[in-house]
Amino acid sequence: MDLRQLRSFMGVAQRNGFRRGALSLNIAQPAVSRHIKQLETSLGVKLFHRSSSGVTLTEAGQLLLRHSEELFRKLSQIRDEISDISQHASEAVHIGAPSSIGEILFAPLAHHVREHAPEIHLTFTESSCRLLGLVKSGHVDLAVLSCTRELNKAEWTCQKLVGERVYLVGGPDVLGNLQSIDAELVTTMPLILTPLPNAQHQYLCDVAKQYGRKLNVVAEAESMAGLMAMVDRGLGCAVLPFSAASLVSHAHPVSTCEITGFYSWRTLVRRADCVLSQAGQKAWDMIIGEMQKLSAAGVFGPSVESEQPPYGALPAFVESGRARHKTVLPAHL
Repeated sequence: MDLRQLRSFMGVAQRNGFRRGALSLNIAQPAVSRHIKQLETSLGVKLFHRSSSGVTLTEAGQLLLRHSEELFRKLSQIRDEISDISQHASEAVHIGAPSSIGEILFAPLAHHVREHAPEIHLTFTESSCRLLGLVKSGHVDLAVLSCTRELNKAEWTCQKLVGERVYLVGGPDVLGNLQSIDAELVTTMPLILTPLPNAQHQYLCDVAKQYGRKLNVVAEAESMAGLMAMVDRGLGCAVLPFSAASLVSHAHPVSTCEITGFYSWRTLVRRADCVLSQAGQKAWDMIIGEMQKLSAAGVFGPSVESEQPPYGALPAFVESGRARHKTVLPAHL
């Protein structure tokens, strides 16, 4: 017994005849007759009383018709529900970003999507060190990362959005009135960083390695709230791009100073081996547009495009085997 046989049976039963049933199903009458015979053989019963005036259902046929109609109603319901899920999945887009970007991007992006593409369902995830893994595993479709080096183009499709200077953030008693500091000096200080593989953390590890030392990482936290809670207690300094440093400086009693030659690029990323859905492509374009608006409003600070090539190499801090310092830190550091 299969669905083709049941359809033929229902067609004949509902229209009281093989010819009329075959016409309703757009199937040749011999094929319908064969399906009915196969069905009766497999069940071991007669399903129709045949006469010159047509056919009528036997008791077994009446029972089978009720169950068949119920079965096909259930199949139709299943098909509709699966279709709804498929349609929703094609219109759902999961977007990730560090909390520093999520705080300024997610709300205007959601507002723009609601106004111009209400069929898209957005889900947001904030993370500063797990985003690439989430995109790679398919849990996140698109992510705005903070990058200090170019990603593998065979693995990732990337759109560079905006460059930012990177700042050291600490208590006023620690940084005083410093306006800038070399990255080499930063590597000697007690730091509170986002866990690896965070881009700023990795960059400073590379600078420290250049001088044969390890970073003095006092603690790690993935969220800005966690980082700043420890900075507020005087445990160390955080390292944040301009936009994040600007946000926390308005909410916390801290000072900031630019880390000379240290740049971070906000980069939109997706897997290179995945084709974006129509909803995903719309979200991709809208993220670019919203980031451009934020950049024009000065959220990411002065442009660094003319000062530093994208994803620049480590600055050369070593001359003749000795470190050169542009900034002298207070003695109590």
